[in-house]
Amino acid sequence: MSQYRYVAYLQRIEKWSKKKCRSQEIWCESDLGKGSNFYFTIPYHPASMPENADVPQKNNGIVHDWSGYTILIVEDDIISYKILGAMLRKTKVNVIHADNGLKAVEQVHQNPQIDLVLMDVHLPVMNGIEATSKILNINPELPIIAQTTNAMADEYGNKCLRTGCADYIRKPIYGGELISKISQFLPKK
Repeated sequence: MSQYRYVAYLQRIEKWSKKKCRSQEIWCESDLGKGSNFYFTIPYHPASMPENADVPQKNNGIVHDWSGYTILIVEDDIISYKILGAMLRKTKVNVIHADNGLKAVEQVHQNPQIDLVLMDVHLPVMNGIEATSKILNINPELPIIAQTTNAMADEYGNKCLRTGCADYIRKPIYGGELISKISQFLPKK
């Protein structure tokens, strides 16, 4: 690109940025024959959190302290697991993680102190339905809440209930709904 065309190009970018971006800036550093670096700034405005995500530990004004409880989260997607863990953090519950159904069965066998299981339905190695059945053979009283995608909630939710799950929750999961479901099934200590 010739130097004239290059300067004209930068002037068009600058004109566009002033017109479209208002409080943003755009600029370029260039060495002819070597290359160019383009830079821009945009204002950052943090998004506000939805009300139920901001206070996941509250349910009808009750603050939950589950420090004496252990929940097994069975979730193969690490991001989903971290979100669930963040929703539960303020309740002080002890969290154990398994990323497939077989590991979930092993965790229940090795950790009799588990009070509740959040079970994803679609898992590698062993799916959530099969894992639920095997877990209930180990501990028939253990409440299991299945996690299903919104599109498949009725189909898989009913299948989970027939397998022995205490309940199911649809993804995406919201903090207030999760806390409410868990509080229904945690055994009294």
